[in-house]
Amino acid sequence: MDDADLQEIERFYQNLSTLIRLHGAEHMGQRYVVVRLARMEVTGPLDSSDLQRILGRIVDLRTWYPSFRQEAEEAERLAERFAVEGRSLSAADQFHRASACYHWGAYLARFGSPEKAEGRLHRVRRYREAVSLWGDRIVPVAIPYRGTEMPGYLHLTDGGEPCPVVIMVNGADSVKEEYHNWARQFVRRGLSVLTIDGPGQGEMLGKLPMRPEAWEEPMGAAIDPLAARGRRSLVLVTAKRMYARTLRLVVGEYARSSGEIESEIGELREILASSR
Repeated sequence: MDDADLQEIERFYQNLSTLIRLHGAEHMGQRYVVVRLARMEVTGPLDSSDLQRILGRIVDLRTWYPSFRQEAEEAERLAERFAVEGRSLSAADQFHRASACYHWGAYLARFGSPEKAEGRLHRVRRYREAVSLWGDRIVPVAIPYRGTEMPGYLHLTDGGEPCPVVIMVNGADSVKEEYHNWARQFVRRGLSVLTIDGPGQGEMLGKLPMRPEAWEEPMGAAIDPLAARGRRSLVLVTAKRMYARTLRLVVGEYARSSGEIESEIGELREILASSR
């Protein structure tokens, strides 16, 4: 980046801090300015009262990460105590809570800052600890792609038979750990789920650049291990609008004609409709 880019970034952070001081972090989230409270609630273990408490401590951008870290550290203390007491499920839930707090704290931390790096690191570690304690069939996976590995989690159903698989594709600023609650809703309805960080996302940030126009490549690499497990009867890719065309491209990797592609997509729609 040149000096002009750095100056533009600094202006962004200054303006953001000013908006927080003037309007409050909670009000900005309710109005979908930079952050969205609805997204925080739907995708993670933080409810509205939690967010009111956390955001109420934030007076400017400098206090954003410390407020979320304070909540995360309290959750970590509870998780460790519950683990010692043999209360594995409660410990797992608190580690999940800590992971979410670190994620949202790092969300608006300055790029390149120690806070950003700390939040990202602990988001991954605490979620992994939660997975190890929940007792659900959640398998950490590492998918080879272009000389590195894309990390993810395969959420399996209780049955041993092949079943449809939903691939949850992150947006530009979301991560695989963020989609836990959504993944479990699919599993409850008989669909296995792969949550994954693709190029430019989550743990892959800085390793490979995001290329939305060629998203079928990393998703194709993700599909192959599913086929090897004998679980690829259908594959559904969910994502934001920027990935809309990817569904047909990915299904086309194993469908033999345009008619079969449309048939597969139609069947996917029926599965989702019947699973509500």
